[in-house]
Parts: sequence; structure tokens; C-alpha cells
Amino acid sequence: MATKFYGALILMFGWFTHSAWAEEIPVSTRLLALSSTTAAETVTAPNPYDLRSASLTLDAEGIFWRDKIYTVLQQHRRPDSRDPAYLLNDMAVMADYFARYPSVRELFAAIEGKRWHWQHGDHQAETRVEGSRLQVRDLHIRFDSRAGAQFQFRNACAEKIPYCFAAPADVFLHELLHVHAILTNPDTFIAQGGMGEHLYPHLHERDTIAAERRLYTLMSSLDNFPRPLRASHSGRRTTTQCATCLR
Repeated sequence: MATKFYGALILMFGWFTHSAWAEEIPVSTRLLALSSTTAAETVTAPNPYDLRSASLTLDAEGIFWRDKIYTVLQQHRRPDSRDPAYLLNDMAVMADYFARYPSVRELFAAIEGKRWHWQHGDHQAETRVEGSRLQVRDLHIRFDSRAGAQFQFRNACAEKIPYCFAAPADVFLHELLHVHAILTNPDTFIAQGGMGEHLYPHLHERDTIAAERRLYTLMSSLDNFPRPLRASHSGRRTTTQCATCLR
């Protein structure tokens, strides 16, 4: 009897030790706006297709949200001495753009008090999730406000630019959707393998791309400006002339 009891203690101690080990071992997951096989492409065009040229204007409530979103971006930013000179202006441009859409306002309101931060990264759009196998502790976005993406590849893309290309500001929204999903439901992210050490969390990425399509559709329903609705993680990075430009 004593031998069996001792064995049970050993098993229980082993379980608790394993749980504590899994809790403490640091894990970092990189979530990419585009597949890791994506190549960069520099695009120049006489018409930059600025999304802010849409007919939407800011009323008093919109101005309130513009200032609020800019404050959120400022509070969650990690400045660096190597940041480009245009970054602060691009932040103001993005805040002005985001404030035009109630669905984007709701996104910022939902993540304002969450634990995440962002900083400039040349030609980057990714979210790094820090924590352990059982816990999410912090989210870190690296983002280039002059790097957009091409999501569709068809012959018609040369003429139908908005259906194929995403502006940097809209790419940033994809990263914020990661933030919202992970920090609102961390257990779901972990259950989907988000804090695994070896495999990319494709299920979470699929859900984020679906949320991206829904958000882009809501935005386009207001400004009548088409946006690329992708079904996969593929795409190509592009260089743009401004934070809300497609080219």
C-alpha cells in the first residue's frame, strides 16, 4: 500500500513539475501579414491611389476619434532613433484615415487598454507573440508605414489596382486584428497551437484573414473604394508613396 501511495506521489509531482516547466519556458511566435516566402517588390506609379481621396469626411465625432486613435498609436509605440523622419506624419495620416470607419474605431477601442506595442521595421508587417506554451504575455508589432501588399495576381490588376493592392494602413489593420483576437481570447489562440515552438498557427491565421475580409468589406461599404479580399496567406510586399497609398 505504501509503495502504491509513494508511486502516486511521484506521478503527481511529475505532472506539476511538467506544468510549471511548460509555464516558464519562454516561447515566441511570429505572425506574418504575408507568407514567409513573400518577396519584396518596389512599385512606382504616377497615380498613388490614396485611400483618403474617398468621399468620407470627419465630423465632430470623427475628429474626436482621430485624436483618440493617434493617442493610442502614440502610447503603444516604441520609438527608435533610427525611425524615418516621416513616421510621425504617417501616424497622423493613419489616425485620420482610421477615424472614418466605425468598425475600425471599435477595433481601437477594444485594444486600447491591452498589452501590445509597435515600432517601425523596414519592409515588415508582423506580430511577435511573447510568452510560454500556456500563457500570452506581450504582443509586439513591427510595421513599415510605407510598405503595402499585393494580395491578388491577375491580368486585370494593372487597371484595377484597388482590387489587388492593400495600403500600408490596411496592412496595419491586419496586425491589429491579430492583437484583438489573441488578447481577447488567449486560450483559443493557445488551443490553436499559437504558442507551439515548431509549427505556424495556420488556423489562427485563417481566422484573422477572415476577420480582415469582414473588416475591409465594411470599410468599402462606406467609402465605395474596393479592397483586396484574399482567402489565403499569399501576397507580395510593395513600396508605397504614403501610408494610405496603394502604390
